[in-house]
Amino acid sequence: MAWPRYVRGTVYVALLSCAAREAGAQRLSARSSGARATVARTESRAPTALPTLRLTGISLVGALGGATTGVLLGYAVDQLRCRARDHGGEDPSWDCFGYASTPTGVGWFGGAAIGATAGASATAQRRGCPTRAARWRAFGGALLGVTPGALTALRPHENLPARRSAVILTAPLLSAAGATLAVVGCHR
Repeated sequence: MAWPRYVRGTVYVALLSCAAREAGAQRLSARSSGARATVARTESRAPTALPTLRLTGISLVGALGGATTGVLLGYAVDQLRCRARDHGGEDPSWDCFGYASTPTGVGWFGGAAIGATAGASATAQRRGCPTRAARWRAFGGALLGVTPGALTALRPHENLPARRSAVILTAPLLSAAGATLAVVGCHR
């Protein structure tokens, strides 16, 4: 599946801004601490973007895992509701197959936000960010990332056009990017 150009551009800009922000923070902390460049050879090397990419990867894995878990739980609730409402609890053959409504959507967006928050805040805490600040920053960033997909899904629709479906499907990606950008500068 080819991602739309605006989604690819958003991800590219988010990753570049994370890497640039991390490099600037490392240079600033070396200057403000009064460290000399001649103390050790390892301090004279340019900072890498590896910690930020790791944070992004862990946040993305958490968002995808949370969204998948949320969809499965929401779909199970939808199946139980369909069987109870339409068939009186008996086992329908294929009548409820593919039935998905509000619980599945809530599971997708809620799971993406919770998973991205868990991944980003855990990694930020390991990097030295205080626990409370890491959790709130990551949660705020994840909610901002999920918002476009949730607003798109709330609009009334008959059949979703491809552009609207792409915005909904990229909710975990945008949630992970938002959580990452929110905690990348958090240090003690």
